[in-house]
Amino acid sequence: MEKITPEIIRDYVNGFFGLDIQTKKRTNDYIYARAIYYKLCRKLTVSSLNKISIVGSHKQDHAKVLHGINNTFETIRTYEPIYYNCYLDALYYFKLCNRNEIVVNDVDLLQGRIFF
Repeated sequence: MEKITPEIIRDYVNGFFGLDIQTKKRTNDYIYARAIYYKLCRKLTVSSLNKISIVGSHKQDHAKVLHGINNTFETIRTYEPIYYNCYLDALYYFKLCNRNEIVVNDVDLLQGRIFF
């Protein structure tokens, strides 16, 4: 079993949303995808905030990660049910990976599937 790392989560989020979260765009789809990446990294890895920000953002610091988790993700949970369901799908996917039911590197497996 391969250990889940921020790089794997970043690649999954990029593939799932069809964009690159490391670009400097500030539209809602990029902001929400980054917030989902931050939340997944905090929940599934033991990486520091600084490492999460370096892997998932274009030269941002740990404060952006905290803002993404504490503010932006709460906005997603409250007002954006489609994005929140994408987060839940990703969480489910990585929990299956931890139980060896699917392979971590198979990013295309669950793209576009909603489990609600």
